[in-house]
Amino acid sequence: MQVRVPGKVMLCGEYTVLLGGMAVLVPVPRYLTLTAVDQLGPDEKNPVIRAALAEPIAELEEWESSHPRLHVSVDRSQFTTTSQDGRTHKLGIGGSAAEAVAVIAMRFKRCGMDWKEIPETIFKHADAAHRTAQGGVGSGADVAAIAYGRPIRFQRTGQTSRVEIIEKPLPEHIPNLNLLWTGVSANTRELVPPFLEWAKKDSSKPVLEELIGLSDQIARKMFNSTVEDFYESFERYFNLLAQTLKSAQVDWTLPIHEELEEWTAEYQGQSKPTGAGGGDMALLIGDLPLERRSELIIPLDPFGSV
Repeated sequence: MQVRVPGKVMLCGEYTVLLGGMAVLVPVPRYLTLTAVDQLGPDEKNPVIRAALAEPIAELEEWESSHPRLHVSVDRSQFTTTSQDGRTHKLGIGGSAAEAVAVIAMRFKRCGMDWKEIPETIFKHADAAHRTAQGGVGSGADVAAIAYGRPIRFQRTGQTSRVEIIEKPLPEHIPNLNLLWTGVSANTRELVPPFLEWAKKDSSKPVLEELIGLSDQIARKMFNSTVEDFYESFERYFNLLAQTLKSAQVDWTLPIHEELEEWTAEYQGQSKPTGAGGGDMALLIGDLPLERRSELIIPLDPFGSV
């Protein structure tokens, strides 16, 4: 028995989503596959998988108590890439969130339930398990995007999460989106704490209010306005976010991001880091001559089948 879940990418709302701002995420057509196996394996030492296996689920308690314990094996090969020197690198498309979702989904599937029909329930339990394993760090946006497997707007205030599924828009409202591997794996745990410390300062409040407001605005415009209108707002959002993270002493960009920004501009496109930045995938927006790039590129089809 297997469960397959997609990756995810946050298109906008980085960092502000940690402070109650709105983010937009879409699934990435790369998949983590989890298989039910007969005996304990090395994957169960993973803290996220261990937490998801132990997550209390009242509606499954009777069935699980009368059946053998679930053991799992995980294929993460599509969430990684291999460099020329033979080293394996994570792509930064939500590996730990996918692990949490896949285990919770498998637990429901094993009991004869169609987990794809109950994304809200899958998200609730996968988010709880993921937060347990991560020490409460994170917004839960990555988990939600993978649990729903569709483009979403996400917002978290305190302990309350709101997920809005984005229905398929008009064709002229869908920009051409691709991900490009920067060649460097990022460490979100190193990037987020300095930002949160900076955000506590009184002097940061006016900037954060403006940034969150602009982030919410671009989240509403994405897939809901013409590409030209979206570009204009997106550029203002990106510039303010970059300035904010520089003030917070967060190394959000790499030299390749600057090169990509210049390259996409040549073709009336745009580029930006994704998620916490510092590496992983860069987002490319626009009709670009991608055949001229040598890096790994993942085309996004947010409203196709995932």
